[in-house]
Amino acid sequence: RRRSRRSSRQAPAPARGCGRGPTRPMTSPYWEAERRPDVEPEHVFHGVGLGVVQLSKGLCEDTQVAVLRTTADTKSQGVYGLGRGVVVNSARLACSIPLRAFDSLSTVVEGLRNTPDCLADEFVGRPRARYGVDKEPGRLFETRLEDPPAHIGTGLQDGLVAFGTGLADGGYDLVCKPLEASGPRSAVAGVGQGLMGFTCKTT
Repeated sequence: RRRSRRSSRQAPAPARGCGRGPTRPMTSPYWEAERRPDVEPEHVFHGVGLGVVQLSKGLCEDTQVAVLRTTADTKSQGVYGLGRGVVVNSARLACSIPLRAFDSLSTVVEGLRNTPDCLADEFVGRPRARYGVDKEPGRLFETRLEDPPAHIGTGLQDGLVAFGTGLADGGYDLVCKPLEASGPRSAVAGVGQGLMGFTCKTT
């Protein structure tokens, strides 16, 4: 009983790196950037505006964190902490720039993908067929990717699989939609639907 009480009373020691202070977790704004904004972009111009705001806000937050960490290192370790904080935090801030840029670019691409639906809302209304030809409702340029890739390898793999699937489905629509027609007019409409399905599914 005495051993169990002593072991329960002992608090775990804080993790330290090289005896110079607590280690910083990798889950900081430098490594985990916001992938999507709070508002879904309705069209490409909306996406550009959101992307610029997202990029500037993220860089301001990362710069503030870098300054605060450098100040904390200086107070705790003096001149050595100042030099180490400037080098380490500047490197982390430099690494955060491409991450924020990619996040901003993905917002612009999402707005570009929603632009045809924004235009169709003014003339056709909702609900609409997915890719313009399918039976299920959805966007005209619906994405086949459900989750963001973990790294560039899975990103290339998922992108190639999605493009191959879209190419096969679009080729099927391009061939079969005109064959399903019952007359010359419907054949022309079938060619148009096939072209729309092929374009939307491969984009």
